[in-house]
Amino acid sequence: GQGGTAADQSLYANHGVLTEMDLEQCWVTGIMSRGLAFDGVDDHVEALPAASLASSEGSILLWLERGTTGSEQTLLELFDEGRHNWLSVRITEEGRLRVIIVEGDVVIVDALGDGVIDEAGFHHLAVIQGGAGVELYVDGEALTVSGDHGSPWTDHIEPAAVWLGGGQTSHFAGVLDEIEVHSQAFDASAVTVAYRRGFALAHFAFDEGQGTATADGSGHDHDGTLTDMDTSSCWVAGQVGGALLFDGVDDYVDGAEAATLATPEGTIELWLKPAVVDDYLDILNLFEDGYENFLLLRRDANGRVYLLIEDDDSAILSVTSAAAVSEDDFHHVAVTQSGTGVQIYIDGQDAGTQGTNGSAWTDHLALTGLWLGRGHWGFYQGVLDEVRFHPRALRPDEIAVLAGAQ
Repeated sequence: GQGGTAADQSLYANHGVLTEMDLEQCWVTGIMSRGLAFDGVDDHVEALPAASLASSEGSILLWLERGTTGSEQTLLELFDEGRHNWLSVRITEEGRLRVIIVEGDVVIVDALGDGVIDEAGFHHLAVIQGGAGVELYVDGEALTVSGDHGSPWTDHIEPAAVWLGGGQTSHFAGVLDEIEVHSQAFDASAVTVAYRRGFALAHFAFDEGQGTATADGSGHDHDGTLTDMDTSSCWVAGQVGGALLFDGVDDYVDGAEAATLATPEGTIELWLKPAVVDDYLDILNLFEDGYENFLLLRRDANGRVYLLIEDDDSAILSVTSAAAVSEDDFHHVAVTQSGTGVQIYIDGQDAGTQGTNGSAWTDHLALTGLWLGRGHWGFYQGVLDEVRFHPRALRPDEIAVLAGAQ
C-alpha cells in the first residue's frame, strides 16, 4: 500500500520494483485490498530475479480494472536478455485477451480470446497451459480461443525479468491486483475457485434505508428479511452508508440460502457499535436445523469477541479475543480461519486469542439458517453494518484496509 516495492508472497522472492510510477498516487483500492494503478504511458513493475518463472506448463492469474482504452495494452511480459524469447499477456484495442509467445524472435503462439473485457469494475483473467494448448478465462468462464494456441509455454525462456503493467511495445492503463504465476496448469474448477476468492460469499451493506428486505450485495442470493424490527427506526447511519439498529429483544435479519456459506476456511468481518457492555450479545449465527451444529459469533459480558463452533452439541472450537470492543463508537471486527487456527482482529489489529482453538470452520455444517443480530441464546443490541462472509482467510494487510473504510 505504499513505497516503491511490490512484495512477492511466494517462496521465490521475485520482488518487484515500481518503475516510473507516482508513489503518492499509484497505490489504490484493489479487488481484495490494495492494487496498483498504471498510467498506460511508462508505469510498470519490474521483478528480479525471474528464473523460477520458466516452466513447461503453468497458469497466470490476475485481477484488472481497465482505465483508458483505444490501443493494445500489455499486462505482463516475461523475457530473456535481449528479448529474443518472451511471453506477453495483453488486452487488445477491442478489449479481448491475447497471449503471444516468441522463440528466437519468431512468434510460436498467438492466442486470442473471443470475449470482450469491459470497463465496468474488476475482472479476473486466467491464462493456462497444460500441454494441450493455451486456454483463456475471464471471470471464471472459458473463452473460445482462436489463432495459434499450441503447447509452448516458458521453458524455452531464460528469464531476465518480468514486467507487470507494461512490455516492450505498450503499457497498461488501469488497476492490477493479485497477480499469480504458477508452474502447474489450473483446471476449470480451480480457475472458478480463484475467481470466487475475489468476492465475498455474502455482503450485507444495510444501505436500503427503508422496508423489510436487505440485499446480499455479493450476488449469491443470501438476501435478508428484517424480522420483528421497527422499520420506522431501525434504519440508521452506519460506518459506511446506512446500517441497522437492533433492539436486543427480538430484532434480527433472517438470511437466505445459508448452505453455500459452508467452507473449510474463511473470514467473517463487520462493523458494530454495541449499545451495552455488561451482557452477552449474539451478533450472528450459522446453523443446521435442530441447532446441534452451528457457528456463533458473540460479544461477551466483558466486551470481548467470542467465537463458538459446535458439532453434535459439543464445542469443537471456543475462542475469545484478548482485547475488548467498547460501546463508544463503531469498531471493525474480523474473525479468520486459515485451516490452522482462528485469529481475531479488532480495528485492523490482531486482538489475540484464548481458549480452545483449532481448524474448524463451517464445512462440517449442513447449513439451513443464517441470522444477523440473533444467536443461539439471545439477541444483539446496537448497530451492525457491512457484514461480509469470505471464502478464505483474509490477510492482515487486507483486514487493515477494510478496517480503515469510511
